[in-house]
Amino acid sequence: MELNSFFYALNADDRRRFAESIGYSVAYVRNHLIPKNADPDRLPPLPKLKKIAEASGGKVSFDQVCSHFERVEAA
Repeated sequence: MELNSFFYALNADDRRRFAESIGYSVAYVRNHLIPKNADPDRLPPLPKLKKIAEASGGKVSFDQVCSHFERVEAA
């Protein structure tokens, strides 16, 4: 599953829990991590990428998280 599809499929409480579990606010995730045109200077470091995949409960693989951010850097 793509990261943005996973995030937007969550209800408000689950989005908050997901964001908190990776150390960000929902607003930060929504504005800086999910958009494909996100600011490349705000891309998370490798340990955060791993944490994002883990926090998805197996729904988004580490490779899928990395692919999401590869598209951001290419934009």
